[in-house]
Amino acid sequence: QDGVVTAADLSSTLDLSGKTVTLPSGVGGKVLNVLQATSTARVQISVNSYDDLNPSLAITPSSTSSNILVVASYSIGLFDSSRLCTADIQILRDATSRIEFITAASITAGLSSSPAELRHSGQYSFVYLDSPNTTSSVTYKLQGKNGSGTRMESPSSSGTSQNILTLMEIAG
Repeated sequence: QDGVVTAADLSSTLDLSGKTVTLPSGVGGKVLNVLQATSTARVQISVNSYDDLNPSLAITPSSTSSNILVVASYSIGLFDSSRLCTADIQILRDATSRIEFITAASITAGLSSSPAELRHSGQYSFVYLDSPNTTSSVTYKLQGKNGSGTRMESPSSSGTSQNILTLMEIAG
């Protein structure tokens, strides 16, 4: 009745329906929702333009002040007959809004099983904190571009590779 919550109030059922609860400042940063997707569906890119990598993942923020932490671990293979292969990776929100551009690296390739073609394969992690400012569903995905090689593939065909995309809603 007086707006003060006591220990006695907490030992019984606390009815907050129709009430506004104001929390003290500094309570943001709590993880509200976590989603994860994995994929072994291989994409090969031979041209110097961006193409979607698997998987993509959608999340619906519970508040416009929520942030989305995008954590990706992608297996990337680079192929070429020269000593230097490069690839570019970008994270996109809702298919068209590029929120972060990340260069995977200029990688000096190592010998593959075929002496005519050099190959580099590695697992790369990408992390980005996004503020989509919406309570509508938001889809995140990564795109890759073959920079200077015969082709790029993800996940890499070496070993038992997979791509993992994790989205965490963080209270704002």
